Amino acid sequence: MIEFYSHIQKDENDKIIHKKTLLQHLREVKDYGERAISQLPPGLSSSDNFRKLVQLSCLCHDFGKFTTYFQQYLLEGKRQDSRHHHGFISAVFTAFQVNNIAPKICPEIDSYLPLVSYLCILHHHGNLENLQKDVIPKGKLDPVKRNQLEERQHIINLKNTEIQIEDIKKHSSSIEAIYNDAFPDHDFALDRFFASWLDFMAGLDKTRYKFENMDEERSMTQVYTYMLLLYSILIDADKKSAAEVMPLPDRRQLKPLLVDEYRKSSGKMDVNTKEGINGIRNEIYSKVSSSIDDIDVNNNHILTITSPTGTGKTLSAMSAALKLRGRIEQENGFKPRIIYSLPFTSIIDQNYSVVEDVLSLIPEYQDNSHEYLLKHHHLSNIEFKSEGQEREMDDAILLIESWESEIIVTTFVQLLQTIIGFKNRHLKKYHKIAGSIIVLDEVQNIPVEYWLLVSSMLKNLCSLLDCYIILLTATKPLLFDENECVELVQDNIQYFQHFQRTRLNTLMDGISLDDAVQKFSEIYHNGKSFMIVANTIKSSLYIYKKIAELLKDGLIYAPLYYLSSNIIPRDRRRRVEEISETLKNGIKPILVSTQVVEAGVDLDFDTVIRDLGPIDSVVQVAGRCNRSGKNPMSDVYVFNIVDDRSRSLATYVYGAISVN
Repeated sequence: MIEFYSHIQKDENDKIIHKKTLLQHLREVKDYGERAISQLPPGLSSSDNFRKLVQLSCLCHDFGKFTTYFQQYLLEGKRQDSRHHHGFISAVFTAFQVNNIAPKICPEIDSYLPLVSYLCILHHHGNLENLQKDVIPKGKLDPVKRNQLEERQHIINLKNTEIQIEDIKKHSSSIEAIYNDAFPDHDFALDRFFASWLDFMAGLDKTRYKFENMDEERSMTQVYTYMLLLYSILIDADKKSAAEVMPLPDRRQLKPLLVDEYRKSSGKMDVNTKEGINGIRNEIYSKVSSSIDDIDVNNNHILTITSPTGTGKTLSAMSAALKLRGRIEQENGFKPRIIYSLPFTSIIDQNYSVVEDVLSLIPEYQDNSHEYLLKHHHLSNIEFKSEGQEREMDDAILLIESWESEIIVTTFVQLLQTIIGFKNRHLKKYHKIAGSIIVLDEVQNIPVEYWLLVSSMLKNLCSLLDCYIILLTATKPLLFDENECVELVQDNIQYFQHFQRTRLNTLMDGISLDDAVQKFSEIYHNGKSFMIVANTIKSSLYIYKKIAELLKDGLIYAPLYYLSSNIIPRDRRRRVEEISETLKNGIKPILVSTQVVEAGVDLDFDTVIRDLGPIDSVVQVAGRCNRSGKNPMSDVYVFNIVDDRSRSLATYVYGAISVN
């Protein structure tokens, strides 16, 4: 029997040193796909029909590699126009096989599953594209709807497929034997495919048209969700097989009471006191724990922890997530991942360190740290430690980008680009989100114009993929109606009333940057620490320069610091640590910054000046003022700084809607 190959490796002299057979690759992708299914919530993992959809898609995704054109291209580098391309014919073949089994997953979407599989396979080496470009009936093209470039590509695809089918027919018995060996429960019916693929394409195009004109938003969303789920499983499995990444061992255990143990053993807090700020933190922590024990895990999917800045929400949220995970595992037999998402890379390190300290209580953590905890954003280190060994960089990238861990600390950008995205690289972790517990910390930082979209997508994750959302904030945005959420901190208004730490002073008449500096000099007192928060990097640098001149002239006396996103994260982190030490030592510095200090930066100033911003941003900055409550009352000033055309600088960052 002829041997077909899927991938090769070459040495530095361009000599082939390793060949992977197509049968081995298809089996591996199917095995990876089945492993992914086993880690999905029960409603998906127990569905034989969804399993068949994934199995067939994994087995058929490289059908086009059975042509001699592809084999010659792979092994010898020979090309005959684009006949070696395998995406289009593989997509058609996969959809044909899915249509034959007619999997019944959900009545509203079953008829669209061949289209879903077609689109996933067609784009498994690229990004998902506009649906209108992808399906055509019987080779007939409508010049009104198709531009010339698209028309030319469709003609090429059709001609190539006809030629490729004639070529595959020469080896059809060998190919059928390979498929029967890999998946004996299905009749792949190559002869029927050869005879009717064009007619099938016409029917597929009608399905596309029907989907595009569907007026049921719920059904469209279900199709979209299942497409992303299938696409994610497929591309993740395909990449790991191609790179020969060894699967990780079984999922790791996380004790529900781990944070409780940490709070008692760390020595960093008095868990028994009822006095002062620590007493309030203990009370809030206790209320969150009690509420998690009482919720209905099958019906309460959106939870909130709303309490003032500085009351220990990070540990409360981690404790809630671990206890919720424990209840879900006990009651539903499923182990959800925990995705801790924050707005800025600048504050991820601080929260990551807290979670890392908690997990360090686990004996196996040090040798398997990244199986338990991952940090993932565009600046995070590329490293993955498992079974005492650091994985090779290529393996580490694939494991990190597919979120192969129990707890992932990441940014809103990474999360939202996955649940509202189309790019291959972002979507390969989509299936890891299914059934997860998503903690959204400082969620008010999502721009107001995206709230409706984000709210809709999060609710879809809860209803369709059995996810759980924990909103964690001092200034809860209107992402959800009150009746859609369960608040874990009962009677939280009392804590806000207790923390009367700041007084808001507003100056809404437009003033220039020079006027703002002048007002600062009038307010300044050398016995107090000051933080000035500007809206743009340019304005912050200008203010910093002017205050430095005041220092030089001897008009004020204080250490002067600067923070913004134009400082690399490593230096920014060091500078925050230095400012923190300065404040702890009783020295009264001046900090000029941008919004990077709004959330998650544990600094405590006597007085704060803030350029105008949305109310939640003002409140967040106020949370860095008199944070520990050492002063009876401290002042927060809000200026409306304008440019030379009297336009508020706030509108450059937040837009007119938020500022108004």
